[in-house]
Amino acid sequence: MKHVVDKALIKLQNVSLTSKTMHTKTGDIRKISQELFKELEDKSIHNVLNICKELLDTRNWKLSVIAFDFAYRIRKQYTDNMFDVFESWLYTYVRN
Repeated sequence: MKHVVDKALIKLQNVSLTSKTMHTKTGDIRKISQELFKELEDKSIHNVLNICKELLDTRNWKLSVIAFDFAYRIRKQYTDNMFDVFESWLYTYVRN
């Protein structure tokens, strides 16, 4: 899972370096997220949520965008138990 975080950081750094304003746009981050999600071999809810938590644990806004995008991409796998997971993310990781 750690490799996903490392790949994301590399791709984000490349986007930031080519940006005229030195600010990364959310749309650019979502494009990177799409690429990274396609590369995942195991798209099971358990694996993806573990990756999301790892991304969120970095407390990096750009990686958080990727984490929430990954979680959205597996929405068809949600169960009633997901409320507890998302509620804990809300209280732990969302600040504004």
